[in-house]
Amino acid sequence: MLRRKLSGFRPGVRGRRWYRLSGELEKRENIVFAVVYGSFLTLPVFRDMDMAVYLSEEAGRKLLDAVEYT
Repeated sequence: MLRRKLSGFRPGVRGRRWYRLSGELEKRENIVFAVVYGSFLTLPVFRDMDMAVYLSEEAGRKLLDAVEYT
């Protein structure tokens, strides 16, 4: 589901960061696919995070219905 890029960390740190994030995304039934990348995966300092999340059709409709356009 998610692709790892964690080469800058010791195995224990990489594992904890990766499994915490992937676990949160995978337990959500409305998330179909997610791509995550950011400095927190490769550097010891958090600078940024890019995430693309594709929702199920039903969840997408609910989100669009909840958005208030101005």
